[in-house]
Amino acid sequence: MKELIDKLLKSVKARLTIQEEDTSQDALIKEEIEDLVVEVLEYCSLKELPRALEPFVKRKVVAYIKSGATGVAGEWDEEVKSVSRGDTTINMLTTKERLTVEDVQILEKFKAKRVRVM
Repeated sequence: MKELIDKLLKSVKARLTIQEEDTSQDALIKEEIEDLVVEVLEYCSLKELPRALEPFVKRKVVAYIKSGATGVAGEWDEEVKSVSRGDTTINMLTTKERLTVEDVQILEKFKAKRVRVM
């Protein structure tokens, strides 16, 4: 998995126009990549990331960083998950709930199918 993380790191840095020699943010970017890969693997019940999902991971990590959702660009900006008016309820998305509805639709194609033998 280390090779995959290093490959994704190199690509994410290029997309963010961070010089390859600049390693000052590598640890934080790697952590974001690792967290997202683990989240995707768990959601899809996979043991390794398919090549077809690598662009998805790159786009998500770049989007997190550009939006200030990581320690690279600042603190996590919580987004509103739901709002109620009567007796006021506001729920915020946390870093554990980073997959959007669109993300889930993409990942559904990669979910491991479990076959039940009778």
